[in-house]
Amino acid sequence: MHTHQTRAPAGRTAAAVTALRLLIPVSLMLAACLPPAALAAVYKTTDAEGNVIYTDVPPAGAEGQAEAALELPDSNTYQPVVPAGGSAAGPGQEEEEQTQAFGYEQLTITAPADDQAIRANAGNLTVYTQVQPQLQDGHQVQILLDGQPWPVRSAGAVAMTNIDRGTHTLTAQVVDENLQVLISSAPVTFHMLRVSVLTRPRPNAN
Repeated sequence: MHTHQTRAPAGRTAAAVTALRLLIPVSLMLAACLPPAALAAVYKTTDAEGNVIYTDVPPAGAEGQAEAALELPDSNTYQPVVPAGGSAAGPGQEEEEQTQAFGYEQLTITAPADDQAIRANAGNLTVYTQVQPQLQDGHQVQILLDGQPWPVRSAGAVAMTNIDRGTHTLTAQVVDENLQVLISSAPVTFHMLRVSVLTRPRPNAN
């Protein structure tokens, strides 16, 4: 800590006395800004020549006599503000708590079955889901085909049309009025079998 020394000349003026009186509160303010580790005791002493000295080292011997060990105020501390009834939770924890608040325990695609082959030349498919407990008001089931949301949202079966030939993946989600996902199902893979134009029988030329 820096040691400040004020020399008291003979015939001290009123201005010098005022400056000395202002020095103590300024020193206390500076000390209050220091971290807790730096808040050591501060001593006010007067040496043999009448000089007032502020130091954090207790004087010893004939150099001076400690008049007082100044008490410094406690350092400022910060406590995060937590809303009433709430907690300082991160985004992941908030999402989990919200899901639990709605009470959905399970969402399952019951049809088609996983790895099922669907033979439909028009590419039509109806997806059935089961949610436990039942859907709340304003909530709907959103079907994702290969990760892309299907345009239709429904509380029951979802009819899908003109699905391309090949292997696809289905996923179901329960969404609220703002399309926020509340729970998701495990993915289901199916194979759409459609007759290719190249394999259609040609009309009889005769």
